[in-house]
Amino acid sequence: MRRVCALCLLVIAGSALSLHAQPISTSPERPIVTRVRFAGNEFFPDEVLSLRVRTRPNRRFLGIPGFTWWVWFYRLGASGAVGERLGQALMAGGEAPAYLDTTVVAADTERLRLFYHQEGFRQVDVRARIDTLDRRDRVQVTFRIRPGPPTYIRRVAYDLQQALNTEQRRRLIGASVLAVASLTPGDSGFVASEQRYSAPVLLEERRRILGFLRDEGFALAARDSIRAIVLAGPPDSLDIVFRIRPGARYRFGAVRAH
Repeated sequence: MRRVCALCLLVIAGSALSLHAQPISTSPERPIVTRVRFAGNEFFPDEVLSLRVRTRPNRRFLGIPGFTWWVWFYRLGASGAVGERLGQALMAGGEAPAYLDTTVVAADTERLRLFYHQEGFRQVDVRARIDTLDRRDRVQVTFRIRPGPPTYIRRVAYDLQQALNTEQRRRLIGASVLAVASLTPGDSGFVASEQRYSAPVLLEERRRILGFLRDEGFALAARDSIRAIVLAGPPDSLDIVFRIRPGARYRFGAVRAH
């Protein structure tokens, strides 16, 4: 296996030398994205935001700017100078140039706006800026984010219609994934403690409630049995009501072992 890899390297090196007099064309029809930045981002790591966009630069070898090793392999294979078989192998192991697509950039802007909105930033503003670098065929894409003030959850209530007894209610509320400051009278919910609104967190709370109900014998409880109703409060806060209709509670009857 090592002999084969060494032979491949020799072939590639020899091909690269033979191409010295005829360099691979690097003038694409569209500019190539060399960097994607997020400006104004104070609440989420750049790694989290980069997962929400599809505009990405090419990988850099050892993190060296401009050293896109895999793009060079791809272009070498696409040039046809090393033969069809080896060229296809190089293209498969390489990486196509990350051409700028303004349609994708516009969609990324909307995806980031939706992400921030779901995380409680209802006044977020996201805009994209494209800057040409030293070479005119190289650009940097910057997403400028103005999140605005976050929205917090003020109160959380559980509308159960007597489906659970007092002890069950306390266990249900006490295990909430939301931050609890103090319980409300009647064990009907709680006042939240610095809990920023987050749609994914509410979905996680719904899954937790569903698991709790099934463990308590409500075998027919499903996702549709639990609805999270968002009520507008002051400008920077919301109230949440979980409307829970678990259905009948089932118990084991006589159990016989043979």
